[in-house]
Amino acid sequence: MVTTFSLLLASFGLAGFTEAVLQASTVTERQASNLFWINLGGGLILSTAFGAAGSLLARFYSNPLITRAAIGFSVVIFFSILPVTHLALLKRATRFGQVSTLDILCRVVYVVVAIVCALRGGGNIGLSLRVILRSN
Repeated sequence: MVTTFSLLLASFGLAGFTEAVLQASTVTERQASNLFWINLGGGLILSTAFGAAGSLLARFYSNPLITRAAIGFSVVIFFSILPVTHLALLKRATRFGQVSTLDILCRVVYVVVAIVCALRGGGNIGLSLRVILRSN
């Protein structure tokens, strides 16, 4: 329920920032810095607003657990928006190997953190993951 809305906000950093960096004839250090700070500020505003809107989503779906999920996803939104400018600069420099390595590393860290959170009692997700891990 929360994922639907969070994916819309998480795509904020991808909405033109990468293309602006890739298609510009030159990108100065100042332009890259400005894009980073604009992206960071927008991501902070969106993630804070999403966390604050958790109670509205909880009332909309009549499920109080959604408030906590929205706060958790607001952190995910912020961290997904954070590296957009740097990744675009790596792509511009045709360092696709580094981009792929970072992508794989981020996915591994995400899975490890999800498993640790689930094993430490992450509600329904933790319960289902514990059942899966014990059955294997």
